[in-house]
Amino acid sequence: MADEKDDQGTEPTGKRSPSYPGLDLEEAINKARAIWDKDGKVAAPMDSVAKHWGLSEKASPFLVAISALRKYGLVDNVNDKGQKAVRLSKLAMRIILPENEADGQKAIQEAALKPEIFSEFWALHNDGVPSDNTLISQLINQRNFTKGGAATFVKTYKETIAFANLKGSGTLPEGQGRSEGEEGQQQGVLKMTPPATLTQPVKNPSTGQISKTIVIPPGSLGDALLQLPAQNLPKSKFEYIKRFLEMIEEQLTSEEAKGQS
Repeated sequence: MADEKDDQGTEPTGKRSPSYPGLDLEEAINKARAIWDKDGKVAAPMDSVAKHWGLSEKASPFLVAISALRKYGLVDNVNDKGQKAVRLSKLAMRIILPENEADGQKAIQEAALKPEIFSEFWALHNDGVPSDNTLISQLINQRNFTKGGAATFVKTYKETIAFANLKGSGTLPEGQGRSEGEEGQQQGVLKMTPPATLTQPVKNPSTGQISKTIVIPPGSLGDALLQLPAQNLPKSKFEYIKRFLEMIEEQLTSEEAKGQS
């Protein structure tokens, strides 16, 4: 578990590490289940959630825990007649009450990569996860983590990736993330021959934005490149991109091209 003061690894000097979940995903899901057991889908006030967890609403362990659930996308903030509350998200419900085993596993993997820094880290390590010492050194020297924050991050990150059964980098494990009737695709990579590939995230020196490129081979016509932010897109943003591509279909296609594979 993260430093009890917060989930950014604050040290006595006052230096703070970049934001990351203070609980691993398995712990966060267990706390989401505790909300479900007591309140179901009803919005639960903060003091009530704290009691479900056996914690004090104002204490650091509670603040760390509720922050972690938000980062994993397991709860939504709501205002219940002027009182701050949270409600289990659709993603949390897919994990707690999955339609089938495959979709439940897919939801767990989506939650694991909800934290932006987890998504970036997972995509960066195409050749496997380095040793703890190497990761800690990278976090301290490249991302301004404190020593304590880096050590806690590595533990939380590795436990989350292992729990979600995310292997390798850039794509989900073969066979994972498929619901019934979705044999033609898996999350993150379209089922093609040859398959689409995901490049290592690159930082734009002028904007500072980290982006990834999906290389989609449409057959004999050459590769199509789709550049996206390194973190996973909200579904609404993905739908916007789909609609935009459909709008410009006539400008990008011809009758001859449509007939080619």
